[in-house]
Amino acid sequence: MSGMKFWLRMAVATLMAGVIAGQIGVAHAQRSSTRKAPAKAPAKAPAKAPTKAPAKAPSSTDRPLSNDKSGSPARPVDVLTVTGPEASRLVPLWRIGPEDFSGSEYVDLLLATYNTSPEVLKAEFRVGTCVFRLAAPVTLKDNSPLTLAREKPCRDKSSTSAELWMVAQGEGRIAWWTWEMPTTPAVMYQGLTMTAPGARSKTRSIVRGRLYSKPR
Repeated sequence: MSGMKFWLRMAVATLMAGVIAGQIGVAHAQRSSTRKAPAKAPAKAPAKAPTKAPAKAPSSTDRPLSNDKSGSPARPVDVLTVTGPEASRLVPLWRIGPEDFSGSEYVDLLLATYNTSPEVLKAEFRVGTCVFRLAAPVTLKDNSPLTLAREKPCRDKSSTSAELWMVAQGEGRIAWWTWEMPTTPAVMYQGLTMTAPGARSKTRSIVRGRLYSKPR
């Protein structure tokens, strides 16, 4: 009888131990479920690539070949006279004041023909490393421009002189319109002159025309 009591007590103790262990496990699970997950570090936004400033459009040129002095006397200065077979001439020019031809794609030379119609076969205008050429032969009209196109990008600022070379045929007389400007330094102007620096003259023949960067 005492043995049965012993085993009965052991069974009750084991049962109670299991119940207590179950309660402890439930409490541990509840505590674990209430723990907060570690906070995640805020995601960094991807770094933006540096924005490039928009490229500047090349500046457009459209200006007189020299100071237009409408109050000064205008006079055509002879460049070339042709009588049948082709004839050519190289005309030297000198710079007065600051000027830069490198930003221009085209140059118009204002020419007079005295109501004749000679045909210009070739023409080349050089200033610094800038070269402007006639694209194709053209028959001149009186008081009309002769258009020359720049050969390639160039630099011009260091040059003090220039030249015009022309080849023409037919019957006619070709002259370049100029402004007759005084040689006195009190009168400010700039451009290219057909008058040599050592010439004994009270005026300088400043050639006329137009520089521009877009075809017309």
